[in-house]
Amino acid sequence: MPQSLIKVWMHKFRPNGSGYCLVELTAENPNNDDVSVPTGYKVKMKGKAGPHEVKFTIQTDPACPGDAAVRSEKYAMVGIYFVHDQLPATERNIGQDQFPRFECNIADDPPSLTVHIDRDSAKGGDEYEFMILVQRLSDGALGIIDPEWENE
Repeated sequence: MPQSLIKVWMHKFRPNGSGYCLVELTAENPNNDDVSVPTGYKVKMKGKAGPHEVKFTIQTDPACPGDAAVRSEKYAMVGIYFVHDQLPATERNIGQDQFPRFECNIADDPPSLTVHIDRDSAKGGDEYEFMILVQRLSDGALGIIDPEWENE
């Protein structure tokens, strides 16, 4: 099964209710080019039909600009939500067909969230909004990461 890694670089953590966390996404796919992040926030997926795994990890980098407190923290992704961009609002509750399963692992270093994708159900040109619920491990505060997803 093809696998891809997306690193989520945390620049600023904003607790829920005070805006979205400021992040940048980078894709690292040594064995395939199915997943890319051309703009730093929109995940693009292409490739063959069938199952695929995308693993997200939250990274902090001492050399990164931004809040020093953010760089010294640990974060865990504790949930994910998908919405199809091109459907009417009454039909937007999607997820189980295209994204049948996800796993959160806070024991990983760094903590990770793996999304299992059924490429047979996804169509080229489909775009999804998705949000990742993230928890700051030092105090349990919750924040939201809000990138985009597109199937080529």
